[in-house]
Amino acid sequence: MNTNVLERASPTTSAEEKYGVSRKTCYKWKNRYLARGIDGLKDLSRRPHNTTEQKVTPELEQIIPGLLRLDSRFGTARIKFRLKRLGASLSSRTVYRVLKRHGA
Repeated sequence: MNTNVLERASPTTSAEEKYGVSRKTCYKWKNRYLARGIDGLKDLSRRPHNTTEQKVTPELEQIIPGLLRLDSRFGTARIKFRLKRLGASLSSRTVYRVLKRHGA
């Protein structure tokens, strides 16, 4: 891309047409170029900046199906409530996934 286009006061329609991109993309490129120079035009990573820890410990993987075996009428909400009393905070959806992994 010609950096002269990015240095102008505003991207023109001809620049948008020439490169086949939207006005929003032209402004994004311009702002990145003005802030960081030519390196600002490199593709940025889309990887998340943080990841969550695994909440389901191996111990919980064993306890959750055990609670269902204790009483087959237990649903995910009741198992979640029992786990909370044990000090583990999991969503009903997570409890469901664990049960599904164990064939329950």
